[in-house]
Amino acid sequence: MESIFFTRHGHRSDWIFPLPNDCYPTGLTYDPQLSPHGCDQAMQLAQYFDRLDKTMQEIISRCDAEGQIKSILLVAHAASLTAGVRTVLKDKLAVVNCGTCSLTKFIREDRKWILKLNGDCSFLSGGLEDNWAYEL
Repeated sequence: MESIFFTRHGHRSDWIFPLPNDCYPTGLTYDPQLSPHGCDQAMQLAQYFDRLDKTMQEIISRCDAEGQIKSILLVAHAASLTAGVRTVLKDKLAVVNCGTCSLTKFIREDRKWILKLNGDCSFLSGGLEDNWAYEL
């Protein structure tokens, strides 16, 4: 395998026609605060990176074993896209740009994955929109 592409889903219709809401800080009708259980789950989310790393390594190994796969495209939401890119980079703190329909590209050079595009939107008529650049 020679390249890995990540992309984020497109612009959502509820971002164009938001419903008025006075309850939640985000203004979204379906975005309540986390329950105590949800807070516990969020704390456990750190383990996700390790699981995702194993999954990405398995995907890469299977593609390499197949021998004819040159590229893969992974479509994700912003948080999982960020986690996936960070696992390929082996850097839990990497800044990942992921606007809607952005493209992130890796190529393999000397058995190492090199980030060539980080949330590129140059091909979109509206350019970068709704970027979620997670920084720790």
